[in-house]
Amino acid sequence: MSDSLTALDATFLELEQQDEGALMGIGGVSVFDPVPGGGAPTVEELCANLGSRLDLLPRYSQRLSSTRTGGLAWPRWVDDDRFQIRNHVNHVALPAPGGQAELCEWAADFYSHRLDRTRPLWEMTLIEGLPEGRWATAHKTHHCLVDGVGSVDVAYVLLDAEPNPPERPPARPPEPRAGGSLLGPFLPSPPQPIAHAAQAGANVARAGLHATLHPRETLERSRSLAELIVRDELIAAPHTSLNVPIGSTRRFAVVNRPLAELKAASRALGGSVNDVVLAACTTGLRRMLLARASGSRSEACARWSR
Repeated sequence: MSDSLTALDATFLELEQQDEGALMGIGGVSVFDPVPGGGAPTVEELCANLGSRLDLLPRYSQRLSSTRTGGLAWPRWVDDDRFQIRNHVNHVALPAPGGQAELCEWAADFYSHRLDRTRPLWEMTLIEGLPEGRWATAHKTHHCLVDGVGSVDVAYVLLDAEPNPPERPPARPPEPRAGGSLLGPFLPSPPQPIAHAAQAGANVARAGLHATLHPRETLERSRSLAELIVRDELIAAPHTSLNVPIGSTRRFAVVNRPLAELKAASRALGGSVNDVVLAACTTGLRRMLLARASGSRSEACARWSR
């Protein structure tokens, strides 16, 4: 596994440096029923579970060689000699009554803060205080560590698909790859979306070879891509009520729908559950823009959101 960041990974770091409102941490919140005996696991139990599986994610014990990109080089992945899982796993208790409103308020603050670039770029929090003995975890990983194609991250290896899973075979040693930053070896017998990432890994390897042969060109391309995204996507987006300057403060909201309903729609219309969710979000965005707009702006917003 190469220690070099890809041009795309470096771009995610560049974006944060160029725009205060760009937070490149991705993750999610998962809510669980009480463990046998009631309540939540301890932080030590969570860390032990994670520690037994973290060899599947070798990047999670590595940090950037430099906290900033720029000049004629970008950071590399280097082993963090001070790495301890406990430093990346926190513990909080929600204020009473610990319902959805309290959970969303806490998550909004959690995702409003950038990850510390002097350490491996991930963190997790064990959340207690939910009704009926339930508990939750929230995790955050920098986009340069886990990209949107591979997305084999800490939440995937921490959870099992069945109550009594078969014993996991030892992780395969990572195979050398030029310029790749997908998270090392894929899990044995991965689900289909993860298997598709193999082709993405091949594409990343080819890009890494080009970066090795043409380093200056690749560095300039990374910076140019970051500037292009900021200029043409973040600043020059179509004029709407949503396209206004923002800071780093985030809001976190939840829409509850039965999973069976989403699966039924995906079977009837084709596509995945993710496709159904994206279609619903797109429809909601279009309706909101139309409702806020008037006259010619309404027509322009309708065209933009189709």
